[in-house]
Amino acid sequence: MDKKVVIEEVTFLRKGKRWEVRYSSNSSDPFCPIFGEYDSCEKCGYFKNGKCIIRPNEIDFEELIYRIMKNAKKRNCLSITIKVENRNIKKGSNVF
Repeated sequence: MDKKVVIEEVTFLRKGKRWEVRYSSNSSDPFCPIFGEYDSCEKCGYFKNGKCIIRPNEIDFEELIYRIMKNAKKRNCLSITIKVENRNIKKGSNVF
């Protein structure tokens, strides 16, 4: 199976001063929400006893801005969601 390049959504969830990163796709192909790759969990070294044992990546604010700009430039993501204090901010909306 060829790897797909398009990720349908990247979600950044604020965790104190850090931001948790998760990826999602509506594809029926196996997809990893932690690494944002089209791969089966069973092939991953972080899959033990039927569960994913790795935690989502956490980044600082500077890296958050960099990743948003990188995705916007590459256009390889259809939606970016930033979650702050139980509010969703979608790409293109008035953020502040």
